[in-house]
Amino acid sequence: MESTFSASERAKSNITTALQAINSPQSDKTLNAKVGRNGIKVNVAAEVKVRGFGIVNMMTQEKKKPQYEKRGCSTMRIFKLVLTISLMMSGSTMMANEPAPSETALGIDLNLSAAMLDFRLNDVPILDPQTPLSTDAQITTQLTLNEAFTKGQNTISFSLKFKPNSEWTPSLHLRLHSWPAGTLPELFQGSDFVFDVTVAASQNDPDKVEITQMTGTGQPTATISNIQQTAGDGTTDSWNTWTVTANVMINFPQDAWQSAQILELTPELRRELSGEYMKVHSALSQGERATKMALAPYIHRLAGGVGASDEEYYASGYEALLSGEAGFKLRPFDADESTVQLYGHGRLAALLPFPIRYWNPETEQEASLFLYFWKDQAGQWQIIH
Repeated sequence: MESTFSASERAKSNITTALQAINSPQSDKTLNAKVGRNGIKVNVAAEVKVRGFGIVNMMTQEKKKPQYEKRGCSTMRIFKLVLTISLMMSGSTMMANEPAPSETALGIDLNLSAAMLDFRLNDVPILDPQTPLSTDAQITTQLTLNEAFTKGQNTISFSLKFKPNSEWTPSLHLRLHSWPAGTLPELFQGSDFVFDVTVAASQNDPDKVEITQMTGTGQPTATISNIQQTAGDGTTDSWNTWTVTANVMINFPQDAWQSAQILELTPELRRELSGEYMKVHSALSQGERATKMALAPYIHRLAGGVGASDEEYYASGYEALLSGEAGFKLRPFDADESTVQLYGHGRLAALLPFPIRYWNPETEQEASLFLYFWKDQAGQWQIIH
């Protein structure tokens, strides 16, 4: 059995407390979760693999195999541990048409059945870039994406591939909408949303995929262009990609990396990139002060996405893991098997598998930091922010 535990950046609890929320195996085949960067997400499944949202991914290999029905993918029910931070903005002079990140959450409702999904914002995966979200059954979840959006133009893309021979009907239902920060709206409810799409096999030609789009009726926090298919042949047995441009009105910070150089895959790039990961790894091994300095631009950008201070953001999402409080120890740097992958329309680079990993010997969990790097116009490497 493979179990994946994912903790988002704003989780205020010790990561290991999430393990106490796991119930006994159930016979249903639907994975339900309401998760995002404002809480802890705990997913445990036999074949449903939710690989993590944010930068912390923990994967456990259990020694004993649980008793499952032979017919396939029974799942364990998820209990949600959602911890929200109430943030008050003082001295704010935001215009009425520019909602504050501390007051507004922007994200997606997601229902995925018998399929694989790669969802990106500005060509940066919101989930683990090493593995698409995949299920032989069904995943229903809600993800807040404040830290991934910028104010103004954003490119949203989602790539989908159906999984054949499943007793579940392959499909994707995806809705982008906003809600008051700190609340937990019901999934796919109401008409106040930015857009809503469904992808399923065509009724006229079952070998082809068909997309249905709806636009909400409420006051939008974003406007969108028409969704266009940008890759794939439209058949149900291949990867197909759709892209839409969203103009976001929430006052999210800008991404400095979008002014980066366009990178090319060369041996020199891999050597330089490995060196950047080694610098961060070295800082993480030197204690809290060096760690905060190495991650400062990254933490500052993420904190701005939710209207938190840098200290609040680090303490609520990173401190337990990086300090060792959660029982994790930094593993030796190892990039021997890693290869360079480009994201952000060629402006961001990552080594996959990620070479910065932590290990908890007691729970046998491995955690990885999802870090990307970019090169500015002066030729200097920088961590994503």
